[in-house]
Amino acid sequence: EDGKRGGGMDYLGCVSGFNSMFVWNSHLANHYFGENLQQKDKERWIVPLIHGFFDQVKLSSFGKELKVSLLARRSKYFAGTRFLKRGINELGQVANEVETEQIVEAQLDRDLHAHKGSPSTSSSSDTLRFSSIVQLRGSIPLYWSQETSTSLNPRPEIRIRRYDPSYSATKQHFDRLHERYGKPVIVLNLIKSFEKRPREMILRVEFAQAVDYLNRFYYRKDTKKSDGRDASGGDKQEAPQTGELLFVHWDFSKCTKQRGVNVLGAISPVVTSALKSTGLFYCLPKSSPGSKGSPVDWGGASLGGAYNWGKQQGVLRTNCIDCLDRTNVAQFAYGFFALSP
Repeated sequence: EDGKRGGGMDYLGCVSGFNSMFVWNSHLANHYFGENLQQKDKERWIVPLIHGFFDQVKLSSFGKELKVSLLARRSKYFAGTRFLKRGINELGQVANEVETEQIVEAQLDRDLHAHKGSPSTSSSSDTLRFSSIVQLRGSIPLYWSQETSTSLNPRPEIRIRRYDPSYSATKQHFDRLHERYGKPVIVLNLIKSFEKRPREMILRVEFAQAVDYLNRFYYRKDTKKSDGRDASGGDKQEAPQTGELLFVHWDFSKCTKQRGVNVLGAISPVVTSALKSTGLFYCLPKSSPGSKGSPVDWGGASLGGAYNWGKQQGVLRTNCIDCLDRTNVAQFAYGFFALSP
C-alpha cells in the first residue's frame, strides 16, 4: 500500500529506514506505531527486514589482503514466483527487481614510505581503500505474462497483456531509476533476436520500441534517430545524451551456440563500456599508491582533504526472460571486470 502513495522516499535505495523499497516489514512499523513516529523510535522495536543475500570472503593478492562482500536486495514491490509475476504494474514497479552491490576492501602496505628510505608514518586507518559497484536486474518493464495453467509446456507462450501506446508505466520505472542511481541508465537486454516461432523476440521488438519512444519524446535532447544494426545483430548506439536510455541488445543464446566462443570474453566489451559510463564508488587516502594517475578517470574529488573518492553515476540494468541464468552470467562479468578496471 505504501507504494501507492508515491512518496519520493518509497523508492530510494537506502535500507536504513522503513520507507525503503527493500524493507519488507515496513507495514508492521506503520501498523503498530503509525507514520508520525520518528524513524529511530520505530527501529528500537522492529528491525528492518531485508529479503536478499550476503556473503563476504577474504582473499590475498600479491601479499595484500582483500575483502570482497556481495549483497543482493530484493524489492518488496510486485514480487512473486517465476511465471506468475512478469513485467510491470501500473505504478512502474517491475517483477522481482533485485539490486546487487559488490564491495571491495583492500589492505595496502603499511610502510608506504619504506621504499624511499623514510620511516613509516601511516596508521592502520590510512592503509585501507574501498570500492563499490551497484547493478540491477528486473523483469522487462512491459505489460506481459506467461500462461502456465493450460498445458505442461516447460516454455509457456509469452503474451503482451496490454499495449500502452505512451509507455507511461515504463517511463515511471526509468524515472525512478534516474532518481535512485542518476544517469545514464544502461539497459542490457539478453533475450533472443530471432526465432523460427516468435516467442522472446516479441518482447525484444516491443522493448526496443519502448526505449526508442521514451528517448525521442522524453530523455534525448538530440532527437536524431539511429536505426542501424551492427554485424552481430545488436543495435548501433551513439554516445548517450544527458538522461538518454542506452539500449544494448546482446543475444546471449546466439553467442553460446557458436563453437569455441568464450562467453565472458565475448561480453566483456559490453560490460566494460557500461562500467566506464557509470563509474564506481571508491575512497582511498591521498598518500596511497594509485591515488594519482589511476588508469581510469572515474570523476573523483577530494573528501575532507585526506581522501580521494569517486561516485558511481548511473546504473547497468540487466534482464533476460527469467532474470536468472543469462542475467547471472552478465552480472558476474560486470562484477568481475569491476575488480580490475
